[in-house]
Amino acid sequence: RIGVQAMIANMFLNLLFVIPLVLLDFEGPHTGLALATSGSAYMNAFMLYQGLKRQGIYKHQKGWGKLLFQALLANSFMAIFLIFLTPSITQWLTWPLIERIPYLLGFVAIAALIYAMTLLISGFRPKHLQVK
Repeated sequence: RIGVQAMIANMFLNLLFVIPLVLLDFEGPHTGLALATSGSAYMNAFMLYQGLKRQGIYKHQKGWGKLLFQALLANSFMAIFLIFLTPSITQWLTWPLIERIPYLLGFVAIAALIYAMTLLISGFRPKHLQVK
């Protein structure tokens, strides 16, 4: 039932995001599809969490707040890098494909490194994910 609700929400959000982007002549209206899919995925996860909590299957454990903060911090630093230091779409389109590939791989690698380093600096270690 929750999955069906999330799918319906996804369809509604697709219309809500894509139509205005098309009407505004936005350069990449398909990004509205990704935004809608992400939004409905968060809604799905939240509803599943609420159901598990209501049935007493899921119980909070200490440490999740800190992990959430660390993940948000790492995502923020990675996003800042990608938003402010990647070339504009017009620059990307002027480069031939053979030139775009190494740049793209480089930006993905640097973004992943920034994410991992931020997690490590904030105190996260892979062993923290092990089930005790």
